[in-house]
Amino acid sequence: WADNVHKLQHTHAEKARQHDLIERVVSRMMHQVMAGAFKQWCENGLKSARAREVICRIILRMQNRLLSAALGRWADNVTALKAEWTEEERKQLIVHGIVRRMLNAALVGALARW
Repeated sequence: WADNVHKLQHTHAEKARQHDLIERVVSRMMHQVMAGAFKQWCENGLKSARAREVICRIILRMQNRLLSAALGRWADNVTALKAEWTEEERKQLIVHGIVRRMLNAALVGALARW
């Protein structure tokens, strides 16, 4: 009977040791899986941050092109308006000169008749 109890205790201790060993193996596997998942999450976060940075640079480049084009059109319009204003001023000077000569001629005629 004592041998059976001793064998039973030894078997029970062996099963407990095996159970602890299995728990440690499973726990280690779970930690490896969790570490792998965390590592993947970190890498995805870095990839997302890099992608966001690249997209922001692309958008800024596009905005700069649009702003540059708008500035170029504005400068062209200013140049054209200055040319138009210069031509308009020249025409007004000619008209004023003609009107002044006509007034002077009318004044000379009026003074001559007086």
